[in-house]
Amino acid sequence: MTDGKIWQVILKLRVFTPWMVLKELNPPSFLRSYAKERIRSLINAQTRAGILQVLNEDPPVFGFPGESVEKVKRECKICRKKFIPTQDSDQYCSDECEREYRKRLLERMRR
Repeated sequence: MTDGKIWQVILKLRVFTPWMVLKELNPPSFLRSYAKERIRSLINAQTRAGILQVLNEDPPVFGFPGESVEKVKRECKICRKKFIPTQDSDQYCSDECEREYRKRLLERMRR
């Protein structure tokens, strides 16, 4: 896992969260923690140098100056509100929306 490969993924994504870079690299399981650390280190170095900027604090979203955080936002499947996912599997903006989805699913299964 070289900085060059990580940087290629960052250039391709333009606006990203660290988990998006990790997903794109898809390292073998025994290299995952090493890859996470290399990604974190490269992002910190590039942010300090002014090449990347923090577009959102929580959850962290990074990008090049002039890019918009809108590129990483998803639409909640329940309330249709836009949100920034904290992991790849996030489909709902909040725990309440996820509970509502499960409630609707159970109702459909009972019929």
